[in-house]
Amino acid sequence: YHGPVVAGKMGVMWAIMSALLALSQGWVAPKVPRFGILIADKKYTELDALFWHITRSLVVLFAILIALIFVFFFGLNFIGSPYASRLTDASTTGLFLLGTYAVCCSLPMSIYLRAYKEEPLLGVSLVGGISMAVITVFLARAYSVAGVAFGYCLVCWAMTPFIYLIWRRRQQGNLND
Repeated sequence: YHGPVVAGKMGVMWAIMSALLALSQGWVAPKVPRFGILIADKKYTELDALFWHITRSLVVLFAILIALIFVFFFGLNFIGSPYASRLTDASTTGLFLLGTYAVCCSLPMSIYLRAYKEEPLLGVSLVGGISMAVITVFLARAYSVAGVAFGYCLVCWAMTPFIYLIWRRRQQGNLND
């Protein structure tokens, strides 16, 4: 809707967010087989300990990483770097990074749930994806990249409590086994 310059800014931001999500996936994915083994052996206490270790590490690491990226973007604007004109503004960047942080933080819960060889997040994923598509179309037209960033952040954070509730119900079910 808004031309190649805006599309380029969005592309750079999307590449950064994709890299962050790939990094978070790479942080958690090696533990998937261990989750499956612990579930098969009904070692739920050990499973939960591993889950919380991964989750705490991921939440702290990504808070620092996202803060550094934000400071870098802000710093380029502050010093008047010519590269700053190729990037989204600070508030848009912050919204994209906050949304990505929500996804990174909910990733261990998703991995935990899928280790049971089930897909309990299908409904949440479908609603989130459809919401993201609809919100993006409307907000992109009216508010450009800032609207997309707001919609992305909103949907990511709106999905997180539902993922948590599904995870918590499964985790509490383990206590009853």
